[in-house]
Amino acid sequence: AGAPNITTMSAAKAAMRIQKEAAGGPALNITPKYMIVPAALELVAAQYLTSTVDPSANKGHAANPVSGMAELIVDGRLDAASTASWYMAADPNAFDTIEVAFLDGNDSPYLETQNGWTTDGVEMKVRIDAGVAPLDYRTLYKNAG
Repeated sequence: AGAPNITTMSAAKAAMRIQKEAAGGPALNITPKYMIVPAALELVAAQYLTSTVDPSANKGHAANPVSGMAELIVDGRLDAASTASWYMAADPNAFDTIEVAFLDGNDSPYLETQNGWTTDGVEMKVRIDAGVAPLDYRTLYKNAG
């Protein structure tokens, strides 16, 4: 656990790569595609993911081995649970990650409108019926911070 830096991000990538489907089996070689962080870690994570030089190097121009490792996704709702925890996720096109399912296969919002009788205007109600489930825990990684 720790804040995003070269050591913790490298450990996250290695942990995802060396997982095995069964004991003694070959490594699954899962690579992270996304780094998901709360708003509190946005600038630190962006610095490590985009800088070609190690941001923590005291002097010189040490290479940054985690530059470009993943695409950054920032979600302010994560701050309510923890401002220190961050996550890695695999490419959903390459590995089973999270399934999003829609009621009766209808993936567009349902929209209802009603004309106002006491005021000029239209009332609108929008809803979408969806469910989400993780498909394989090995494609997701959490660092408690």
